[in-house]
Amino acid sequence: MGWLQNYLMNKRPGFVLGMIVIVALSVVVSIGFLLLQVVDIAKIVLFGFHLM
Repeated sequence: MGWLQNYLMNKRPGFVLGMIVIVALSVVVSIGFLLLQVVDIAKIVLFGFHLM
């Protein structure tokens, strides 16, 4: 953690904010995709396998 903090302190603020935004967006997109998959699996389980 100390290495990351030292690395980010030596970079420009705009670059660091851009990196944070990219990581945050990728986490949000990944969670959304995961939730869609969970909903699809739940539909299959709740409504039966014959509707595939």
